[in-house]
Amino acid sequence: MICQDNTTCLFCGAGYYLKNGQCLQCSTAIVGCFSCISENMCTTCSGSYVMSVGTCIEAKGITPTNYTNVRIVS
Repeated sequence: MICQDNTTCLFCGAGYYLKNGQCLQCSTAIVGCFSCISENMCTTCSGSYVMSVGTCIEAKGITPTNYTNVRIVS
């Protein structure tokens, strides 16, 4: 987290997003979310999870022919 003073942040770390100068936590309802742009919109998934339309799903059973817009970050 990078803040210019006690009340205004410029950048938030993993698991948080910036809103009106504040770092707010990504929703814990999105299991496997590494980073987000709003409470319920994940942008990067972690571990064994992959992106699927702003959320994270388990990569188990996913093959290159049955997914779209998947991004894995380790």
